[in-house]
Amino acid sequence: MRYLVAVRHAQAVEPDTEGYRDLSRPLTARGRRLFGMAVRGLRDVLPHEDVAILTSPLVRAWQTAEILGEAWDVAPSRCEHLAPEGDLRGVLAEARAAGCATVFVVGTGRISTR
Repeated sequence: MRYLVAVRHAQAVEPDTEGYRDLSRPLTARGRRLFGMAVRGLRDVLPHEDVAILTSPLVRAWQTAEILGEAWDVAPSRCEHLAPEGDLRGVLAEARAAGCATVFVVGTGRISTR
């Protein structure tokens, strides 16, 4: 693995939004648009081939990974170690196992280093 790119999910609906549990909060239209712009910038500086995308199972992380996947033409893979309170060692093991030069890991920002 040459690049390991950690990505926090794009802007999602607020945690207290009625009708959404934390685990099922989707991205906002603004979040999708802004992250799409950021992805175009990433495409300018990162390799376009030999890419894997690992993502948390949370809706907002999965939707963020799908935007990355469209840009790199790669389907995201679910990584349970990226779930809230996940395990960094497990994430790194799955990233190495992907066997790609560039691995994106998309999550919520809460991973245990224990």
